[in-house]
Parts: sequence; C-alpha cells; structure tokens
Amino acid sequence: MKLTIAALGIALIILIGLGIMRTQSNNIQELQSEVRELDARLAERSKADEVQRSCAAQAGKIFAAAAYPKSDFAAYASHFAAKLDKCMMRVLHTDVQTARGNVIWLNVNVLDAFDGRQYGTYTWHTVTSKKFLIVPPATCEVTLPTGEQKTCHSMDEFEALVKVYTED
Repeated sequence: MKLTIAALGIALIILIGLGIMRTQSNNIQELQSEVRELDARLAERSKADEVQRSCAAQAGKIFAAAAYPKSDFAAYASHFAAKLDKCMMRVLHTDVQTARGNVIWLNVNVLDAFDGRQYGTYTWHTVTSKKFLIVPPATCEVTLPTGEQKTCHSMDEFEALVKVYTED
C-alpha cells in the first residue's frame, strides 16, 4: 500500500512536472513568435528610417543647388510619403524687393525631390494699398495624385490640398 501511494505520488509529481514543462514550452514558443514579430517590425522601421534619411539628403542637395540669395529667407522640409512612394520636399522662400516699394513675395513649392516634378505652387505678395489679409494669392495651384489640377484661393486651401504629399 505504501508502495502504491509512493508510486502514485511520483506519478503525480511527474505529471505536474510535464504540465509545467508543456506550459513553459508554450510560453517559450509564444515569446519566440513575439521576438520574430518585433524583429520584423524593427527591420521595417530601419528600412523606413533609411528611406527617410535618403530623402532628406536628396532634398538638401536640391535646396543647396537652388542657391537662394543670402538676403532672402529660404527654408525647406523633406518627407517621404510612403503611400505615394515619393520623396517630397516643401520649399518656402520669402523675397523682399525694396526697389519696388518694399513688396514682400512669399513662395511655397511642393515637389518631388528626385524627379523635380512640381505638385503645388503658392505665390503671394503684398500690395501697398491693401491690408495683407485681403490680398489673394497670385498663384495657388496643386496637382493631386490623380493628376487632377486644382486652383486654390487661399493658403488654407493650399495646405489642405498638399497635405496628401506632406503627411502620412
């Protein structure tokens, strides 16, 4: 009887041990699956970071090549639009023409940094006889990803239309 109880106790300990090992094996498999998923996400993120770095470098080259005068304010920003698979850049250029009565020109261009294709142009300038808030843009045009040309009438409209190129 004692031997039977001892054998049952040992069998119970073995079964519990096997259950624990099976649970641990399942946990290990789950953890290995999570590690593979995280590795894949990290590789994807690394690739996205490399594409963005390449895009930024190209945009920097294009901006430098434009050689804006030091007296003007000019700046740019780059963005890799993953949905469009395009490296986009936005260039802001302000020019003050004192020879013509202190006219301020504001130019915003959205373009592909690799092929140079222009997707959006906004040009505005002051008019000395008018308050700047009521002066409409001289040019406000955006080409949508569909190829459709849109004319806009304000900076807000322009921003809404080019958002597809400058954000994901």
